[in-house]
Amino acid sequence: MPKKSSLRAVFTPGRQHITTRSDRLKKQRTLKNVKAWMSKYHSATGEFPGERSKRVGLEGTGETWDRLNRWLVKHGSSLVKISTTLGARNKSRPPNVTPRWLRTRVREHIRAAGAKPERRTGAVTGYPGESWENLHSVMVRGGRGLDSLEGTTLAQFVETYCVRNEPLPGESRKKGRKPR
Repeated sequence: MPKKSSLRAVFTPGRQHITTRSDRLKKQRTLKNVKAWMSKYHSATGEFPGERSKRVGLEGTGETWDRLNRWLVKHGSSLVKISTTLGARNKSRPPNVTPRWLRTRVREHIRAAGAKPERRTGAVTGYPGESWENLHSVMVRGGRGLDSLEGTTLAQFVETYCVRNEPLPGESRKKGRKPR
């Protein structure tokens, strides 16, 4: 090694650069790649990755979910935020629902099952993580966009707005329109 030279000078004569593992990782860290890796993880496991998830979907990249999450947080996002854009349900902040949406789900359930949904019926078909029990609880205590129904049970809602077909809160019956 020449006297008074640094390793950098040795490895970069004429502007040559040795690519380090860190450089490779930075180049592949794009939102597009992270979403692709998360989708690959979801396809393999049926869940979305968290910070402590195994390296499924990251094979050959040298990345970990923890490192990716720290990078995302530094840039104003996170694995949780991206998961919700890919279709995951955020358990701590479930989506708002409207009385109209609820009435549509009840009618779909009645058509498909031939019976009215009850509190303990189970999952709302086609909406992972949503249950009739959750919806009943939200109506009784209010929240998630159903404040106008606060104090109403699922059974009362079904009878009033789906069977008797009364107008939803905030709606008025149009003249000449017959109830279903």
